[in-house]
Amino acid sequence: MNITIKYGLSNSITKAIDDDSTVEDAIDTTTLAALNAPEGIAVVRNGNTLSEDTSLYDGDVIYLEQRSSSKA
Repeated sequence: MNITIKYGLSNSITKAIDDDSTVEDAIDTTTLAALNAPEGIAVVRNGNTLSEDTSLYDGDVIYLEQRSSSKA
């Protein structure tokens, strides 16, 4: 199956992954490097932040976003 991974305004790749892949499977250092994205990013689909064990589906579009840092 194919998913699209986007980071920033213009960085995007389409990646072929196995049918039972999770976010952890799809987002590796090679993917981050191809998108010029930093480590420690959040993965978002349809406005929801995904955990590493979330399943992905054919045609998904996921976004990589920098995690916000907060100090209380």
